[in-house]
Amino acid sequence: MRYFLDTSMIMYAAGAEHEYKKPCVAILERIERHELEIFTSVEVIQELFYRYAHIGRKQEGVILAKSVMSFVPLLPVDDAIMESALDLFERYDIDPRDALHAAVALNFGITLILSSDQHFDQVKEVQRVDPLTLP
Repeated sequence: MRYFLDTSMIMYAAGAEHEYKKPCVAILERIERHELEIFTSVEVIQELFYRYAHIGRKQEGVILAKSVMSFVPLLPVDDAIMESALDLFERYDIDPRDALHAAVALNFGITLILSSDQHFDQVKEVQRVDPLTLP
């Protein structure tokens, strides 16, 4: 099965103690060992370093982004994906970034989104897989 890796997974793995931290770390370790077929997008990487820069931890954000890029394939964003994202954003009550992540996944034939973000549950075209429940 192919999964799209949402930003929340990386943020929880790198962040403070939380119920999602250990499962997210374990999943990233499985990805590094090539046990899961995972993809993410250039926008997820942008979201990471934007967030870290915003909280005054620029260098940590750069290191984290480069680390993820070293073992997770990045999918591009183009005009067609942006059109799909706008369509999803209009149809569902979701964050624009979540609409973009779902559009990228769908454009590449990925319907499973690995995320703690329950907003993805509204998008009928994808299925969110909670890190707490991933076998």
